[in-house]
Amino acid sequence: MAWSLLLRVGDTNARDVVLTAAPVGVTGYPLGAPEIDQNIVESLGDGDTVTAARYGSVVESIDVHIQAATPTLVRDSVRAIERLLDLARQGSIGYLADKVYLVIQFDQDTEGWRSQILAATWQGTSGDAPNLAWKNYTTGTIALTRRYYWETESLHPVALTSGPTPTATTGYATVYNADDTSSTNQNWFQLAADQVQGSLPAPARLSIKNNSGATRQATTIYLANYVFTNPTTVDPIFRGNQSAGGFAPTTTETDIAYWSLAGDNLTDAFKGQFGRMVVVYSDRPATTTLMRAAVQFRFPAPALDLALGDQHLDISQDYVMDLGALPIPPGVNWISGGTGVYLALKGRSASGTDSVAPSFIQIMPSTSGCYRVLKGVVSLNAAVGDEIIDDGPAGAVYALSAGHRQPIYRPFFEPIHLWPGVVQRLRLIISSGSFPMELNQPWQVSCSVRYRRLTL
Repeated sequence: MAWSLLLRVGDTNARDVVLTAAPVGVTGYPLGAPEIDQNIVESLGDGDTVTAARYGSVVESIDVHIQAATPTLVRDSVRAIERLLDLARQGSIGYLADKVYLVIQFDQDTEGWRSQILAATWQGTSGDAPNLAWKNYTTGTIALTRRYYWETESLHPVALTSGPTPTATTGYATVYNADDTSSTNQNWFQLAADQVQGSLPAPARLSIKNNSGATRQATTIYLANYVFTNPTTVDPIFRGNQSAGGFAPTTTETDIAYWSLAGDNLTDAFKGQFGRMVVVYSDRPATTTLMRAAVQFRFPAPALDLALGDQHLDISQDYVMDLGALPIPPGVNWISGGTGVYLALKGRSASGTDSVAPSFIQIMPSTSGCYRVLKGVVSLNAAVGDEIIDDGPAGAVYALSAGHRQPIYRPFFEPIHLWPGVVQRLRLIISSGSFPMELNQPWQVSCSVRYRRLTL
């Protein structure tokens, strides 16, 4: 079977060291497989859940034979291998931006699969040093530790649909910074089950472009993937004008607004998972007014707080606040769990009077890889055509304006991941910072991903 194996720096072949072409030949490469971290699993009690299940890095060895016309050429080949292996070490500890990959391709593959080398050494054959000095060949072993997964070398575009873009496109789909009150002006975009190959979730590269026809503020971007929460049917948005009641905040904490969780598929969708309460204000709270979210049991009175979030202050006077995560519903008994269960927005004013009005509150999944915040260190005045790039595969976040990269965003939480073989719907909210929200404005999104798998 034809195959190739090489060492590669970054995304180009300029410094490749091919291990399956003269003067180097692989004599043995037993592919390793990742193992689950057993320390976490073994510490579980009966009925406990794994809080941080993860695969361990893979330790492998590659046996090679190097033969050339002269001993000098043999030594040059060894030094080339050693240089790249040391670059892998330096890149793993942050000295270098470029990573070093082990790249493999079999004859049935249309592209190479790569795995980042975290540490490696060349172990030459021990023997009679005086005799080895003049020989035109040597043998040795590359002992390496690499990532637990393999990923495609190229980024694969993902075809998206949305309310305004019903036909799947690998270009840009239109999505609105809105509360979904219109059949088309909605804040979701979706990908079909066949759009992500492989066997593992992989970080997405997302581009969010201003296509509204005018300059827009883009201070903070909130992103979520509803892959585990009935993505195509769940309605995670509660609008201020649909509140079942509420009062202005006073020096005693009061319920500013509350919404029934019955009949919206929310509790049956989240099934006890934690959801982050992201509230968009039409009238933001004062800097001294404490805000938080709660999941309550109402009717009959009194209202009981089943799950209560931490208190937050809107010091930056942003019109969007993340009030933290709460279980939906508490108790993990989700079957028809919305009856009598309410989501509440609570506030307490230090001055005794404050006017607070939510435009809407959106519940976003908090699972790792499903929730992401890109917070601007300055408020980006995004011109038409400007983009915010969240490059999960590269670990980079920046604004792209007039062809220039501006590193003015700081990411919080893991990059948005895409899961293979399932339908996924993503949603976004774009905050204008201390400026009133520019709702019902169109933006464009595009997406790409490197497929990942455990074994070849």
